[in-house]
This record gives sequence, structure tokens and C-alpha cells, in this order.
Amino acid sequence: MKSTFRFATASVLFCAAMALFAPGCGGPSVESLCEQFCACGQECVESSRALCIEGGKEQQERAETAGCADTFDAYLTCLDENFECTGGGPQLPPECESLADEISTCTAEQS
Repeated sequence: MKSTFRFATASVLFCAAMALFAPGCGGPSVESLCEQFCACGQECVESSRALCIEGGKEQQERAETAGCADTFDAYLTCLDENFECTGGGPQLPPECESLADEISTCTAEQS
């Protein structure tokens, strides 16, 4: 399941399609992160943006159900604070990989 989460994360980032926090709670939102990814120089049509939001919310729901919502929130904050647009596309910040691993482990235990 770890690789599934990483694949989903990478797919969302690299396809300008990801990531994710309940709106209005003071942290980054799915929509705001998806906007950052889409503004990163890649072609981003409305369907890509919609996939990004949908995928991010699905990941968030899995984390909440598994009891690791705090880790997921920290991951979103990490993405928001460390996001870089290099080489014409969004890049998964290495600083956030350990949080992605924790979420993968947590959600895999619930499967």
C-alpha cells in the first residue's frame, strides 16, 4: 500500500492532478494546492484540476478513517511550505517523504 500512496501522490503532483486539508481550518486546502500545481507551467485543464481535487480528498478521507488525520495535515502543510516548481512541473519535496511514508503505513494498516 506504501507504493500505492506514493504513486497516487506522484500522479497527482506530476499530472497537475493533487493534495488536501479541510477548508477553513487554517491550513492549505485541496483546492489551493491543486492551483499551485496547475500554475507550475504544465498544461492544466479543468479536468486535471478536478482530478487533483478528487484524488486529494480521497487520500484525506483514507487518512481520517485510519486515524492519521494529524499526519496528513502535517503532510499538506509540508507540501505547501516546500513546494517547488522546477523543470516545468511540480516536484514532491524530499522534506515531505517521511510524512508520506507515515501516511502509507497508517492507511495500509487499515486495509
